[in-house]
Amino acid sequence: MVIGRRGLLAGSVLAGGMMLARPAFAAVPVQVRADGVSPAFRAAFDRLVRYAQAELSAWTFPAMTLSMRSASGETASAAIGLANIDSGRAVTTADLFQIGSISKSFVAVALLRLADAGKIDLDRPILQFASDMPIEDKRVTAAQVINHAAGFPGNAPPFPRETAGKLWSATVPGENFHYSNSGYDALALLIQRASGMDFPTAIRKLVLEPLGMQASRPVILTEDRPQFALGYAPVRANRAWFPGDPLSEGSWMDIERAAGSVASTPADMARWMGFIAACAMGKPQPLLSASSAKRFATPVILAPDFGPGAHYGMGLAGFDVDGKPVLHHTGGMITFSSAITVDRGTGAGAFASVNISGFGGYRPRKVTAYGVQLGRALAAGAALPEAPAPVTFAPVENSADLIGQWYGPDGLTMAIRSVAGQLQLESGGASGRLRPSGARSFATDHPGLWQYGLEFEGREGRAERLWWGDRLLAREAAPAQPKRDPALAGLAGRYLSNDPWAGSGYVLARGDKLVIEGLGEIVRHADGSWRSADPELVQERFWFDSFVDGRAQRFSFSGEPMMRQA
Repeated sequence: MVIGRRGLLAGSVLAGGMMLARPAFAAVPVQVRADGVSPAFRAAFDRLVRYAQAELSAWTFPAMTLSMRSASGETASAAIGLANIDSGRAVTTADLFQIGSISKSFVAVALLRLADAGKIDLDRPILQFASDMPIEDKRVTAAQVINHAAGFPGNAPPFPRETAGKLWSATVPGENFHYSNSGYDALALLIQRASGMDFPTAIRKLVLEPLGMQASRPVILTEDRPQFALGYAPVRANRAWFPGDPLSEGSWMDIERAAGSVASTPADMARWMGFIAACAMGKPQPLLSASSAKRFATPVILAPDFGPGAHYGMGLAGFDVDGKPVLHHTGGMITFSSAITVDRGTGAGAFASVNISGFGGYRPRKVTAYGVQLGRALAAGAALPEAPAPVTFAPVENSADLIGQWYGPDGLTMAIRSVAGQLQLESGGASGRLRPSGARSFATDHPGLWQYGLEFEGREGRAERLWWGDRLLAREAAPAQPKRDPALAGLAGRYLSNDPWAGSGYVLARGDKLVIEGLGEIVRHADGSWRSADPELVQERFWFDSFVDGRAQRFSFSGEPMMRQA
């Protein structure tokens, strides 16, 4: 289910795990483009390629495309794996990959260019000069939207019908970070208004062409599909995905959204890294004034979604790798996942993208972080660092307090075991794997229990209760089930959207609480909407309507309609 925070960024930005690696394919083809580079840079890039191969093997992904930039401006690109599993076609450095939310930095630069030209004021309330924009709060500025500080919901559709087509601000604009694709989609309208061009043309003319990014596309269109590597998704998309599970070709969507619609090649992304580096280091670049370049490369608002101490500004996050600052972003699409990291001090950086959606929270962050580490070592004339371990899901902290026998209603029992360092669920004579999906919650591929996650509750150091859907389990014996509020029974159920960004999800009645699985408790508000009980998620709003036989047939997740399926 779509949620209004970057749930796939759970944990530290560079967190790893301990899932055993296994090869994805018998032979993995590799193409490298590193013409004219120094032997030292080539040696560093070869290390990055080898680590990328190990990462692909660990996650059993089809392919990865990547590029690296040195502090001196040398660049190299590589393509690893298969662009088409069925035909066995190897991916090449010319294949387009969707870069997802990394596109947001392109949007920010387009707006900064328009501001430099005097066509827009990023710090002036938008409704003062564009009164018909789909924004409710009169205080919101374009800069606040770019910085995810407008208080907007995360993934509301354009012109949500529940709020008369307006995006609402749930917090004071400028005070809090809440990642909002919705806000960036609205920025496309500002770009069109200020530039006099449609959004794709504006991104091409203002950003891509001046930087020589000729292979890149500002939007994702069917007519360009033959130039893309095929994107993949799990065969059983309704279940938790684990490395090694079968894949199939994923859905194709034409996408023209400022939140994430750029497609690119590794060589073009190396050019983008060079531009980011120039802005960060105060060096000449062809697009922005000196003040706008500095603003572009200076994150300003605390953004914990990107890790402890991270900040965000102008489409880029800033945090430290090995105690030194970098600029960074990730991108997740229906069938692609990407990351880019650029060192602020040296200008070295790396970009990577895989042709599968980021199930399990995956983005190739560790690949790009290692690229930065290699680039720093080159710049310092130091020994090249060893690659990190090619691991997958983050280790479970205090996993011992989850292990044991659990008893629930109607004879439901579960045993949580540790097998070779990994948590495993046994029930009904079958077993399944567990992987973290939150601080105290887990997804499973158990054949009889995959429908819901496992959510543990209890004192620190000892879980005492376990929720599976709306069923409560405990350690010693099946506990009394909380009496369900009849008023909530008509709201609970599985809701489905045919929009692949939304998918499906469960609304659960647990006693007198209504819970969205994976998001937590929601509470009724005076205006008829429901809102998260978590103060960090107050930007999201939910509605139930179209009742038949006392049961809501439609559930709106921040304006995204989902229909009852059960």
